[in-house]
Amino acid sequence: LKASTTADSSDLALVPLGLAAQLGISQAVYGNVWAYLERQKDFWGRSFDMPWTGLWNAYRVMIENYTVEQKIFYGFFEITAMFAAFSAAVVISRRQRPSYAVYMVCLLAVISFNSRWTATPRYLLMAFPLFILLAEVARRKAAGLAIMLFFCAAQLYFLTHFFGKPYLGF
Repeated sequence: LKASTTADSSDLALVPLGLAAQLGISQAVYGNVWAYLERQKDFWGRSFDMPWTGLWNAYRVMIENYTVEQKIFYGFFEITAMFAAFSAAVVISRRQRPSYAVYMVCLLAVISFNSRWTATPRYLLMAFPLFILLAEVARRKAAGLAIMLFFCAAQLYFLTHFFGKPYLGF
């Protein structure tokens, strides 16, 4: 299963057209194309900023006086997920369709240009080219087994960690 590496301009245009459509919906509903950023600031204290600000803030969580849970979830996981996603985007740009690479760049820009990196692994669920890349890697039995064990262990950890937290609805 080899992805085509050729694309015409209409394929590449779909990504920015999708972004433009989202901004148009924000304008129509909220009267402001940047309503998404305002909601981020109101509810999660996030604002538009350079990626190194988000990196620095995630790193600070790891080295300052936070609980171990906060250091893992808001420091280590955020930084690890972001660097893995950027590394995967480089590989995707070489192995998959150009429109997928453009999509990854746009998605990573939305995720990383924030004052605080929060929920990065959750946002990466929208990164379908990442799943194509994982499927290519998983074709080798050892790599596929390692990927499966990693995600099963992560799922088990999150289920046991969050089970019983009333504020999460469990």
